Amino acid sequence: MKLATIPAALALVAVAVSLRVITTAEPETVETRHPVLILAPDDRSRCGETYGVLNLETVRGSAKRRGYWNQDRSIPAAWRPTKDDYRGWDTGHCAAAAWFGNQQLQDVTFTYSNAMPENLAMNRGIGAQIEALIREEAEAPGQQVYFAVTPLWIPEGGELRFRVVGPHALWVPTHKGWSILIEKDGKPVLARAWIVPNVAPPKGAKPDDYRRPVNDHEYWRGRDFFDFAWLDREQVERLEAVR
Repeated sequence: MKLATIPAALALVAVAVSLRVITTAEPETVETRHPVLILAPDDRSRCGETYGVLNLETVRGSAKRRGYWNQDRSIPAAWRPTKDDYRGWDTGHCAAAAWFGNQQLQDVTFTYSNAMPENLAMNRGIGAQIEALIREEAEAPGQQVYFAVTPLWIPEGGELRFRVVGPHALWVPTHKGWSILIEKDGKPVLARAWIVPNVAPPKGAKPDDYRRPVNDHEYWRGRDFFDFAWLDREQVERLEAVR
């Protein structure tokens, strides 16, 4: 799907605050053509939006989950999210802490630029299950798992309604989207997405209930997540169209 591409971020490996993109230094053991973790917070909604790549090396490690959240000092204080904006909501990770065994990378996931206000039951239920499925793919030898995790605002019945919370006016997403593209032996082999309403899921709900084509996630976010020069574009587009 040809949409606006992610800002030059996909070519970056260093910090580029002027582009509103923050990347971390990569562990020496990780070999990839893509930054391991990109935080691209949305200035208007104040929510996080995160991209990166996972593999067996990124998930390995002895990082300890420290659990406290940090402000992103590159964002002007007038619209910089803090813990006060999340009262009554779970501070939901975009890139999951459990995806990174390197302490530096895991610590970066506890930045408000990697978060959005989420329903507690959704975040700790279906959301956690989807994160575990993505980690399982990253643990498969020889695979690169490119990911995009974003907030979404999807209208219902021709209307778009959402809450605005906290002193910095965070927009509460109506949905959360996860997309992955798996590369193996230099070839794209699988694309998958989940779009989950930001409410408590019904009893017995499973991740497969929320599977969608990556194209759907890209449509509602208005970005082309996986437009990489080193991958077969036609094959990527075919995979992105499959549920």
